[in-house]
Amino acid sequence: MGIKLNGKIISARNIHKSYFKKDSQNIEVLKGINIDIDLGLITLILGASGAGKSTLLHILSGLDKPDKGKILIDGVNLTSLNDEKISELRNKKIGFIFQFHHLLPEFTALENVSIPQMIGGKNLISANKKSKELLELVGLGNRIHHKPAELSGGEQQRVAVARALANNPKILFADEPTGNLDSKNGEVISELFKKINKELGLTILMVTHNKDLIRLSDRTLYMRDGLLHEEEK
Repeated sequence: MGIKLNGKIISARNIHKSYFKKDSQNIEVLKGINIDIDLGLITLILGASGAGKSTLLHILSGLDKPDKGKILIDGVNLTSLNDEKISELRNKKIGFIFQFHHLLPEFTALENVSIPQMIGGKNLISANKKSKELLELVGLGNRIHHKPAELSGGEQQRVAVARALANNPKILFADEPTGNLDSKNGEVISELFKKINKELGLTILMVTHNKDLIRLSDRTLYMRDGLLHEEEK
């Protein structure tokens, strides 16, 4: 049975993460992070490159494990699950968008969005139907049969957004989603996040060093010295 979070889709407490360098030096990246993510809102974590934003995002989404701490996602204690259960939870509840789109180059946009659904058990017809709807949503209804090499960088990232939505996630994680795009395409992706949040009611947690994205967010947090702060220094 899940734990009620009173409008919080994620609640994390005392999250620590360290890495050992080759010279055996211990680098403490996260130093006791506490964070609550509100259901249905866009939350932005802003910080310099190397501040630990991506590390935190990977831990909150189950892609990595903390050294210490507790994470609840939609009432489920992520830190108590084995790898198989974490993968299952990610497939059902989480969509992830990276700085680089990671599309499969030999497949079309339609196929790239359909494949995760078929892995999840959908048949080809229903997966393709949902994929067409999602590609329409992101403005690529006329590009569904194009492979990634035939798409611009901004279009590739929009396919990645559609793919992240394919399994109806409850929360969308975005790691520097405009970091590999020019300003024009970055603007398109930014507006797309607003559209997704408004039309689908999807919770979005985004990390970036781009201050222009603050205008998107309902709440902005600042990462420095391994901790989150409500105010910019």
